[in-house]
Amino acid sequence: MMKGTTAITLIGAALIVGLAAPGAGVAAEGPPISGSVQNFDLRGEPVSMPATPFLTASNEQQTLADFNGKVVLVNFWATWCSGSWRELPTLERLQAKLGGDAFSVVIVSQDVEGWQKITPFLKKRRLSFPESYYDEGSKLGGAIGLPPQMGSILIDENGREVGRLEGPADWDTPEAAALIQYFIDEIGGGST
Repeated sequence: MMKGTTAITLIGAALIVGLAAPGAGVAAEGPPISGSVQNFDLRGEPVSMPATPFLTASNEQQTLADFNGKVVLVNFWATWCSGSWRELPTLERLQAKLGGDAFSVVIVSQDVEGWQKITPFLKKRRLSFPESYYDEGSKLGGAIGLPPQMGSILIDENGREVGRLEGPADWDTPEAAALIQYFIDEIGGGST
């Protein structure tokens, strides 16, 4: 009889401790991941980004640390990739909607031919991002473990990756805006 009473007492105590523990039994709210961004892979813990440089249109070196202080969606693309042709206009609309002091879209081309291919491509498609960049030799993409296909990395205001989406996405949808806004509000600590 003592064993049964002890077991019930221990189970009861465990339930009381479990219910009293902060957050116990309540799923932590996280970013909304659905629809066009349903394949967004959220990192368990933010991951520091490498200091691998990439180039501006004037061939000056920059690193991802140059964007510290805001949430940044870094999109890797190429002129030869048909998925990029569809994705880039949606990224431009996302930048127009949410871009500002707290958030920016950063596009980084991985074209082998560099600016002589990138600039005419963007001009022909009438894409006007505040800045576009070139990942010469795909060094940055390789350093962050991105496959040689396109993808997007979401970085917090401290320059750490919070998640990624490999392959194309429609970034001008309400689901994508909600995902980005979550990080602007929760991680970036502000609004645009």
